[in-house]
Amino acid sequence: MKIILLALTLAQVVPAFGQEDPLAIEKQELQERLEAHQAQLDELAAKTIQERTEAAHTLMDSAEWVAKVQKIGGDKVCELEAYVGSLAFNVISAFSLDMVATSERLQEETDSAKAMAEIARKNVRLDLALLAAREENQNRNPLDLFLEALPGSVFYGPAPSNLGNLYELIFEADNKVKMDKMGFDDNGEPIRRIKTGTYAVEVTPAGGVTFTLKLSSEGSEEIQTLEYVLVPDNIGFYYLAPSNAPQDPTKVASPFPAECGE
Repeated sequence: MKIILLALTLAQVVPAFGQEDPLAIEKQELQERLEAHQAQLDELAAKTIQERTEAAHTLMDSAEWVAKVQKIGGDKVCELEAYVGSLAFNVISAFSLDMVATSERLQEETDSAKAMAEIARKNVRLDLALLAAREENQNRNPLDLFLEALPGSVFYGPAPSNLGNLYELIFEADNKVKMDKMGFDDNGEPIRRIKTGTYAVEVTPAGGVTFTLKLSSEGSEEIQTLEYVLVPDNIGFYYLAPSNAPQDPTKVASPFPAECGE
């Protein structure tokens, strides 16, 4: 009788042969559900990465299209609104989606890619993004990277008329700079006057960046000194504002040329 009672007691606390513990079953079900969710998330993440890369390529295709129209020039640029600013925005947007794919596109050897890269490298923000994308540059001082990206960059002065920008500041290697300035001959016809010189960069105590340019015309001993402060916009493109009128938009040098009377 004692043996029978012991057997009945054990039957109540030990699952019957082949019958799983309900808690173990619940654990297994939860584990399977979590694994299914993780698989879906992994698939979604992979798809998102692919979509970002494809979107970056489409943006770069659009930038190449702008470069193609820019090469044709003339009324076509205005007719199709193929502005340099659009190219720059497309490239910087592509960098934000896929840095590697965008860098590779800027270094391709096709004619359209070369035309795009030639325009892009005149914009210090885009050249900076290309430099920063390289692995060896990822932990470098931002100002050092900026100064390395600066040679070859162009800033465009105000454009108060449909004749275009009043001047262009062209930064070159070895701290050299050139100002290509609009002027007028004795007959009132527009001509370009060139001044060359050097520039120095200083970081202010407040963390700002000041450019001091010393320029002179060929054959002249007179030196013109200009001082600008570097001003980023809300998406990271850089402008040069005269230090004596940093808030005056009519005097700011832009990273984009005036086009089509804009």
